[in-house]
Amino acid sequence: MTTRSSTAGGRTLPGGRALLALSLALLASCASPATMFASPSAPTAVPSAADASGTVPTLGTKPPAGLVLPSYFVTVTSSSNGAIAVLTTPDSRCGLSVARPTGATADAGERVADTGGVAGWSYPPLAEHGVSILTVRCTLGDQSQTAKAEVLLP
Repeated sequence: MTTRSSTAGGRTLPGGRALLALSLALLASCASPATMFASPSAPTAVPSAADASGTVPTLGTKPPAGLVLPSYFVTVTSSSNGAIAVLTTPDSRCGLSVARPTGATADAGERVADTGGVAGWSYPPLAEHGVSILTVRCTLGDQSQTAKAEVLLP
């Protein structure tokens, strides 16, 4: 059996080890000592659009002052048998319609969303059993949106 040998850096190395030594020498010359032996770092989080522009409101909270929303909207932030609250654009005119499990509907009146975009209603709780559908329709200028909530009555 014959063993090949090569020379690398003036030294004689058996087999393909000369190529390996040469590769490691090239790699070492390209990297700084700090990066060659540094331990792997944990991945860094990529900032989201929300991080860049400040906080984004979550369901059930008022939006931060100065937040510009991309389009007109209305969303239910809380609902129960006897109350509902929505978040929309400030100064929107909003009306609530309460559909009873029997199919009858009642108008609960109109509210104007406050400077935080919140509008809310309270009404006498329904004594019926089944599902009540609460429908809020908000309008501002020529824009209009509707949000609904289902409330299970005991």
